[in-house]
Amino acid sequence: MLAMRGYYMDSATSAQPCPPNTYNDGETLQFGAQCFDCPNGWRTKLPGADGQALCLAPAGFELVAGNSVITECVVGSYKADWNRNNCTVVSAGGPLEVGFRADASVVNVYC
Repeated sequence: MLAMRGYYMDSATSAQPCPPNTYNDGETLQFGAQCFDCPNGWRTKLPGADGQALCLAPAGFELVAGNSVITECVVGSYKADWNRNNCTVVSAGGPLEVGFRADASVVNVYC
């Protein structure tokens, strides 16, 4: 049996989707071959990721240059979507977005 991209062989005859926050970008016949962890603390939205490109920072998180793992957006900034973009700083009086950090917590509503 062949495990397709996004899957791994959990036995000689059974393939399973890669767990969340992992990926497999190749096909394999090898039993015991596992999926790879997403680098930098990135995460996957769903199990079965078939490439590192599906490893992303969720809303409210970014990978700051020079850091090795993702961190929450700093207070006064936001990132609304799953992607590899940096957080956006909101100017005083600007609109609030999903993932905006007005204080020490993440706000998930529009204001």
